[in-house]
Amino acid sequence: MQVAFDHQVFAQQRFGGISRYFTELAQRLPGCGDFDVSVIAPFHQNAYLNSARVPGLVSVAKLSPRRVSIKSGLRWANRVSLPLAWWGRHPDIIHETFFSERAYGQARVRIVTVYDMIHELFAEQVNPNNSTAVAKRAAVARADHIICISECTRRDLVRLLEVDPARTSVVYLGHSLDVAAEEAILPATDPALPVLLYVGERGTYKNFDTLLEAFTTRQLQRRLQLVAFGGRPFNERELRRLRQLGLDAAVRHEQGDDHRLAGWYRSARLFVCPSTYEGFGLPPLEAMAQGCPVACSNQGSVPEIVGDAGEYFDPLNPQQMAAAIERVAFDDTRHAELRALGLRRAAGFSWDRCAADTAAVYRRLV
Repeated sequence: MQVAFDHQVFAQQRFGGISRYFTELAQRLPGCGDFDVSVIAPFHQNAYLNSARVPGLVSVAKLSPRRVSIKSGLRWANRVSLPLAWWGRHPDIIHETFFSERAYGQARVRIVTVYDMIHELFAEQVNPNNSTAVAKRAAVARADHIICISECTRRDLVRLLEVDPARTSVVYLGHSLDVAAEEAILPATDPALPVLLYVGERGTYKNFDTLLEAFTTRQLQRRLQLVAFGGRPFNERELRRLRQLGLDAAVRHEQGDDHRLAGWYRSARLFVCPSTYEGFGLPPLEAMAQGCPVACSNQGSVPEIVGDAGEYFDPLNPQQMAAAIERVAFDDTRHAELRALGLRRAAGFSWDRCAADTAAVYRRLV
């Protein structure tokens, strides 16, 4: 069976969860049976494609942001080269890697993956122009089948875009932080102040402000330090908010590569996910896989991914959030229980399983 992935996400991302997802599929699908996989990405900026072994990669060059205005350069280069790259290709399946109003290539079956419904549920906060929502609606309308990365995302897709559930399947992602224990870079921390770890962007539905409110309790401030890893450094509004809450000395921002992130997961006392919505919830899964217990929101897809391995709270209730954090951070028995449950839960999510489940969807359609 011939399967082709289009260029879209590889032109958009140097690094990122979606491009890693398709790179993992491209490498693993041939091991799931008779699959001949191509990635049609004439010009891209993606690091994973360069390091991965993707025999069917159709690429002219990886462009560097240091040499070219990446958005305009890639858009122009692909507009010129895509017709030639797709010429004469008629795969059984085209799996679109992101959303566009136009289709690329021709195939017997067209599939698109939907990752979340954030642009529809949080339109004013995320993207006032909502061009992503418009492109997503077009991609979903022309697709023969839609893969969703969680049951939560599938329910929202069916409800918000009035999609026939028979046109959808759920395929869970794997966890991508593949760093051996000896390769993790452990941070230098104060042993007297164990780390409460937060990972990722902090705006809107990520609900970081409510986490800060929860952290103002005397117990948490006195006995933990809050580390926000990833995303941009704190902006002026966030710094002002930290000063207002008296947390400017208790909360800090860190960033780095996967080896440093793995080190923070492994050294943290507890990972916290206060988000009011996630299409999947990769950081909690990464935390569990690295042996870090999880306290998390009871909203969106997070409970679906974390299962019985989390200490849950209402993300809009800072008092309940603080109590959940305290129950794990200050109770060695509960801490050890969630650590063991988390390792077991994370073992059920792998890229091999993701590829096998995706292959099963392909076979049903062709």
